[in-house]
Amino acid sequence: MLTAAALPSFKQCTRCGSTWIDCTDFLSDPSVNLRAYQVSFEELEAGIFLFDHSCRASLSIAVGDFSHLSDGPVFEERAVGTDECPGYCLKRTNFDRCPVRCECAYIREVLQIIKIWPKNAG
Repeated sequence: MLTAAALPSFKQCTRCGSTWIDCTDFLSDPSVNLRAYQVSFEELEAGIFLFDHSCRASLSIAVGDFSHLSDGPVFEERAVGTDECPGYCLKRTNFDRCPVRCECAYIREVLQIIKIWPKNAG
C-alpha cells in the first residue's frame, strides 16, 4: 500500500501539505487562484505561473506544466520589444490575450484557459 507521500502528485503545498494529483485537480480546486505570470524569455516554458492557495501560501509552477492545455498555434517569431508588442508579458498580473503573432502568444492563451477553468463546487 502506498502512502500519500509515496503517490505521485502534480503539486504539493509546502505550507499546509495539500496535494493535487494532476493539473486538472489543481485548476479545479476553488482554494487555488492564479495570481501572476513571470516570463522567462530565455526559455518560455521555464516561466512561472504563481498561484495563491487558501492557506496563504504562494505556489509557483513552471509554464511547461500547463502548456499542454493550449492546442493553438505557436508562432516562430518573437515580437517582444517591437512597436506592435503590447508588453503584456512584462506585466505580471495582466492575463489578456496577445493580439500579436508572437512566439509568446501561446502562453497568453494558456493563461486564458487557466483563468476561466471551472472550479469544483464547495
